[in-house]
Amino acid sequence: MQSIQYQDPLANRPPQLDLGTGLGFIGAENTPIHSGHPSMRLAYFTQPVHPLNRGYGDVLQENLDAVILADKLGYQEALFGEHFTDVAEPITSCLMFIARLMGEVEQITLGTGVINLPVYHPVMLAGQIAMIDTLLDGKFIWGIGPGGLQSDVEVFGNSDIDRNEKMVEVFEQILQIWWGEAPLNVSGKFNSFTTEASYYPEIGQGIAP
Repeated sequence: MQSIQYQDPLANRPPQLDLGTGLGFIGAENTPIHSGHPSMRLAYFTQPVHPLNRGYGDVLQENLDAVILADKLGYQEALFGEHFTDVAEPITSCLMFIARLMGEVEQITLGTGVINLPVYHPVMLAGQIAMIDTLLDGKFIWGIGPGGLQSDVEVFGNSDIDRNEKMVEVFEQILQIWWGEAPLNVSGKFNSFTTEASYYPEIGQGIAP
């Protein structure tokens, strides 16, 4: 990757940073790009991609260390992909990965890049997203997508459906869960669910957080 040379106004910030995941990152926080224009906001994204012979624990730790370093260097956002059936891209839950980082970073905003909505039940994901957003005090970006890794598509039984259509349905149902009234009663082409028969508001049952 070709370097871009510039004068960094922040002390001890290198002009080019390689975080060890095969991607190059150039620049530093609040570095002017052109006179009169806003400063560049730097973000870190990783799927990640690693050699197949790497140990799983080593790979995960390397990616954790990369985000911790990016946080110290002033990067403002870090986003992570997830796949379930690819050992070259072995983060199987970007939400669990983010949860592991919460006590290790100080200022960086963490996000999903992306969560593949067609493989999730809306109720499960609505609860997980609400919880992690609350734990991160809003410093969270929820990136979503339909999923593109064919082995993931196959293993979850989504090969013969319109994944974009299912993604939109899951997203809209999650919004219904968050903003609708209890008890839950949501119907769709791919997912339908209710808590009407088990709704006991006096003890909080049948109500999504």
